[in-house]
Amino acid sequence: MQKNHKMNIIKTIAISLFLVLTICRTAVVAQQKSWAAMEDIRHVTALANASRLEILRQENGVTLSSRWLSFGDSLKTREISLHFVVDASMQSVLINLIQPEKHLVWNNAIRSQKLLKHEGSTWITHTIYDIPYPFSQQDLVVKNRMLEEDQKTIILLSALPDFIAPIKNINRQRHYFGKWELSPLQNGTTQVRFSALSFADSGIPRFIRDPIIQNKLFNTFIMLKKLSADEEKAVVKQLSSHSEPSYFNHALE
Repeated sequence: MQKNHKMNIIKTIAISLFLVLTICRTAVVAQQKSWAAMEDIRHVTALANASRLEILRQENGVTLSSRWLSFGDSLKTREISLHFVVDASMQSVLINLIQPEKHLVWNNAIRSQKLLKHEGSTWITHTIYDIPYPFSQQDLVVKNRMLEEDQKTIILLSALPDFIAPIKNINRQRHYFGKWELSPLQNGTTQVRFSALSFADSGIPRFIRDPIIQNKLFNTFIMLKKLSADEEKAVVKQLSSHSEPSYFNHALE
């Protein structure tokens, strides 16, 4: 009799746990479906309970920070942010953000990037990352939408995982959001801010994964800062020779 009672208790606990897990999974799936309709990372972070921004690294004028975002009790991810001020105009920075071939120069975290579609101030790119072992290889199809807000140039990034067919042996990111924010300063320099988050799970513990990824990301931004300053010098030289710098207007053509 006592044995049967214990078995009934175990079954009740097991059923309860199953129901809790099912409810949590249903909530996560519902949340992911709502994210699929979003294009602005600010709308996503507004839904989260966010921790305080923590500075992880500062070097060569570049600052890397992060904060934890919790969505209810079942989902948690980290938002990465980087910022720097560069001795260059916004146009000199933008050319490095818009053209895929420029990405390959400053972003050593990617293997390739292709422009898939361009309409007005919106363009779609496909990026294959250069991810070191033992991480699984990943790619990302992302919609880039450029807009002006309060004298700032904003580029919003949001994943379009089903825009092209998947690639064998490469995991496609399905829930990714990012934002570039470029602000002109009075001394002719530009403040650049970038933030991004994703909900991909590599299966590698964070204490192993995060230092590797953060170091690679940080180094790409040091290179971006340098190349933007070099781009500005090239533009100034071109202007001094009285030739018209047309690279920005035709960046995506």
